[in-house]
Amino acid sequence: MLIIAMVLGIILYDVVEPLTWVFPYFIFTMLFLTFSKIDIHSIKFSRAFWILLAVQVCGGIGLYFVLSFMNVDWGQAALISLFTPTATAAAVVTGMLGGSVGFLTAYTLFINIAVVIISPILFSLVGVNAELSFFHSVGLISAKVFPVLFLPLFSALLVRKIAPKVNAVILRAKKLNFYLWAITLVLVSGNTVSIIKDLGSGNIWSEILIAATSLALCLAQFKIGRKVGKYFGDKISFGQALGQKNTLLGIWLANTYLNPIVSLAPATYILWHNTINSWQLMKHKTEMLEHDE
Repeated sequence: MLIIAMVLGIILYDVVEPLTWVFPYFIFTMLFLTFSKIDIHSIKFSRAFWILLAVQVCGGIGLYFVLSFMNVDWGQAALISLFTPTATAAAVVTGMLGGSVGFLTAYTLFINIAVVIISPILFSLVGVNAELSFFHSVGLISAKVFPVLFLPLFSALLVRKIAPKVNAVILRAKKLNFYLWAITLVLVSGNTVSIIKDLGSGNIWSEILIAATSLALCLAQFKIGRKVGKYFGDKISFGQALGQKNTLLGIWLANTYLNPIVSLAPATYILWHNTINSWQLMKHKTEMLEHDE
């Protein structure tokens, strides 16, 4: 279904693109449903967060300096593909895969706050829009991150506290998140095609290089995350923490601070990480069916 959703978004991009304004509301609803099911005590910070943060920040900066000697856009594409924080909806997919929603929620809070603090400094050094002040940049990025991330969490905790019967009804909606995610994929896939169309084909080889870099780093981050997670006993959550990105924030960061063509990296990353998520969900469902038999 997720693959079909992406294909529909690509085919119907001109119909879908005007509807992308509803995307934050879908994310809010999915997160609200997910957070309604977790125990607040399971949201704990771990020393493993610093390892994952180092992969994203140090890896992104390192690749930027190496690749920029050959092509600045290539270096910036690698940086944004690594540095973009974990998707707010990663907890939704992690829950579907049987991972630790508490761990993923805590890391998502951690990495998004880290990005808010680090971004103004980092992009003032490597970006093209360095005239933005530190506090102005923090305000802009916070406005993009915090409402979608914190409001669903606080809302879910409030409903659990003051309306437990309503929370019990929410807990019975087990498959709703999956269908909301499928609709969301139609929207973001259509938005991706619109971004590619707006860029045009003036520099097709650079665009291919950026898209290929995005794919390679997507695969690498899922792999590295699972490798680190194996050491901590949670491959699923660690893989999602590194591999699934807040691509809409990444597109905004690229358009605000970097060369516009670099926005193609997070735009195509949407397709890559959701294709991987589709395969993982299919594999997980097959394993569950075999286990039941």
